[in-house]
Amino acid sequence: THAQPRGSKRASRPLPLPGATLANLPEILRALLASDNDARGVAEATLRQLSRDPHVVPSLLAIARSDADANARQMAAVILKRRVIAHWQRLGESTRDAVKQSLLEGVVREPMHLVKRAIADVLGKVAKATFATGSWSELPEFLAQCTQSPEESHRDVAYVVFASLTESIVSQARHQHHFSSLIITAPSHLFTHHRSSGSYQHSIASPFN
Repeated sequence: THAQPRGSKRASRPLPLPGATLANLPEILRALLASDNDARGVAEATLRQLSRDPHVVPSLLAIARSDADANARQMAAVILKRRVIAHWQRLGESTRDAVKQSLLEGVVREPMHLVKRAIADVLGKVAKATFATGSWSELPEFLAQCTQSPEESHRDVAYVVFASLTESIVSQARHQHHFSSLIITAPSHLFTHHRSSGSYQHSIASPFN
């Protein structure tokens, strides 16, 4: 029996799907979730290729917000968390604003806990990239309204977001008066709060609408 050539594994690496565009992302995500190793390999190669385009950010977020399959929504948000910062400055201002608004809405309205947490993680990444410049002025007000909401599910949203933003909040609070006030008042009804097993089981309205 002859030994396998040293370079054979590299030569058999899956190639991207020919002609794939960002419009194919839903099918690619489903292939990533499939049990077929060959299909997953092609999907991974295709995703790597498509992820070079900064518009993968709003495309993945759209899937995370609206796909009927919760697993696909979660997968989209998890991948977006890894890609969003690399592309953030390459996106136009209007696109960045739309992404931020969609994240705020998504972290409140998403009914599934794991998907909600994945979207919150993306929100945390974007917040860290924007706090230094103060370019996400809506976020402190959003969190303030969540913490003051009588709805437990609204307060749970703030808990998840604060958990994602702890380092950024601590470093920036002294420079942002609104955030400083929020940190002072939040712990009594936020950081001592415990999620119940029934949380996240239904869609909720945005507290700032």
